[in-house]
Amino acid sequence: MLWTIEACLQSPYIRKTVVSSDDKEILSVAKQARVDALSRPAELAADETLTIPVISHVVDQLGESIDDYNYLVLMQPTSPLRTAQHLDMAFDQLLEVGASSLISVVGAEHSPLKSFVLENGTLKGIVNDSYPFMRRQDLPKTFLANGAIYIVDLKAFMCGRSLLTDFCIPFEMSKENSIDIDTVADLDRANEIISRKKLSENF
Repeated sequence: MLWTIEACLQSPYIRKTVVSSDDKEILSVAKQARVDALSRPAELAADETLTIPVISHVVDQLGESIDDYNYLVLMQPTSPLRTAQHLDMAFDQLLEVGASSLISVVGAEHSPLKSFVLENGTLKGIVNDSYPFMRRQDLPKTFLANGAIYIVDLKAFMCGRSLLTDFCIPFEMSKENSIDIDTVADLDRANEIISRKKLSENF
């Protein structure tokens, strides 16, 4: 979690950092890092809890001070290779084109457009029946959200309660920097990359 807090604190675009959790240890770490620690209600801390209600809880706790902020940024702690530099580049890109939201992505290795769905026991192309048989390089490029950075105009979020607005742009990141910690293997891979980067910086 600390790498995410540090990325926020190092970015000139971030004026307020809030850590939301129901875990006392995590909240204690947040306080030691001198950022806001918000205790999350039990009903928003279950395994099946969706992201938007958690974000909404944080935003609603801001009260009248919400008018002091222009953007909402979601930085999930499971992206250890996302840095303040990535965040700054994402904000630069968002502001340059005047988009209302941005989602960090990584290029999909296998296009989901070649997939099938089952309808009444019959295979159908997930988008149409031509894409599954086309060459990968002839298909539209597809992206997956990597979970590292979400930026949305705060007023737009308040109106639609969504991170995906009508003018949402991608911030493409490398496969290496897009590692999302879901398993022990992911953590081992991230530690390996971080160690390699630190070693190269010392030479």
